[in-house]
Amino acid sequence: MQCSESIINWTCPFISSGTAYDSGLIFSRGKGNKLHVYNQELSTVIVKETSGHGLFSCRVHEGLAWIGCYDGHLFVFDINTFEKKDYKKLQQGIYDIQLFEDEQIGVKEQFLIFGQHFGHVDIINVETMRKVLQTKPLKVNTIFNIILTTRSMEICFCGYNGMFFGKLKRDPAKGTFELLMSLTEVYFADRYVSRGIEYQPDKFVVCIQDDEQFFMIDRLKK
Repeated sequence: MQCSESIINWTCPFISSGTAYDSGLIFSRGKGNKLHVYNQELSTVIVKETSGHGLFSCRVHEGLAWIGCYDGHLFVFDINTFEKKDYKKLQQGIYDIQLFEDEQIGVKEQFLIFGQHFGHVDIINVETMRKVLQTKPLKVNTIFNIILTTRSMEICFCGYNGMFFGKLKRDPAKGTFELLMSLTEVYFADRYVSRGIEYQPDKFVVCIQDDEQFFMIDRLKK
């Protein structure tokens, strides 16, 4: 079934379920760069202020909506009451938010990884809402998509100037992370890699801006 509905005050093309498809909620950027939340019938549930900062990304996890905005503004709302639970200032515009789990200290912990404009990366502990990494990898420009690969503790960045890989190293005493980038493995250098998926271990399909083809990568064959 197809459904077409005109929703008042949509001014910019951002819409997301926040990967919480069973929540029945749709998150959108609307007039005044506010957060507009709709239900499955496309009726407005609520409109929330984001201090005029346009929405770029959304992730719903454990009953919270993490809303990534322009210039690094991050808002966290309870999806049941829509009370604002937290606000943080990251480094730049937040284009992608991915969930990462780690059990190195014997307990499963959950973290959110934020890919940002100009290649900045932040990681926040979901339970404590504490930043455990804030960095700017060398040579990596604006990050549009983060892929958690099948290799242990590895992250792939699809960005404005190519596709890059890095490993997370944890300091168990401090609970913080370090990001160690690969200096030798870069794909599509200086090309705008907008999205990618790992469909089998070490095998990727990626999209490049303004190109009608899909591109295949087999890392084992280099």
